[in-house]
Amino acid sequence: MLRSVLYVQIGEVQSAASATIIGHADQFLAGILAFHLRAHAKNQHWLALAVLMAFSGFFWWFDAAGGFYQLGRYPSPHWIWIILPTLEAAAYSFGIAYYDTSFSRKRTSPPFRVLEKAGAYSYSIYLLHLFFVMQLAAFIDTNVMSISNFYVACLWSALCFVATIPIGYLSYTCVEAPFLRLRLRYMDQKSETAASTAAELGSVIADTPTSFSRP
Repeated sequence: MLRSVLYVQIGEVQSAASATIIGHADQFLAGILAFHLRAHAKNQHWLALAVLMAFSGFFWWFDAAGGFYQLGRYPSPHWIWIILPTLEAAAYSFGIAYYDTSFSRKRTSPPFRVLEKAGAYSYSIYLLHLFFVMQLAAFIDTNVMSISNFYVACLWSALCFVATIPIGYLSYTCVEAPFLRLRLRYMDQKSETAASTAAELGSVIADTPTSFSRP
């Protein structure tokens, strides 16, 4: 509703939907909702496949129509930015809930540790890449080889991503990790509280005089 109002008043909503926190508020809420409803996504393999295919098809159309530069300019006045964040939120939140509840994995196994570290560092890379990604692409295209071909560009993207891992490591270790240590394990605390409450309730029920149940 907020993006619709902005679209009507300003004539575009891409700048808010793509570059502001308030423009992504529904994605934040979708993640919370998916967490609480995650049990409904467990082992929904066919639904997950359908969501993947539908989402991939939508983004194929989106990219074919100009992608980030809808109608050839930024910010684009295309109405798709009213619903695009919500569509992304629905697909991603369901996909994560499905994956997290449908597959068991050993947290001590090397593949999982590698993926865990990659996920931790990738957020730092995501936050920092805007400072150099355009310049890096221009340098490669001008001084090394043309990256106008999609597959060549993807290969260079993979190589550059690997090259930025040390930057992500330093950012994660020096900036993020100290604050992450302050996190609380809310689920563990709630589980302990629930177990304690259940034990107390069981004790109360067990100690209740039988006369209470008589007419």
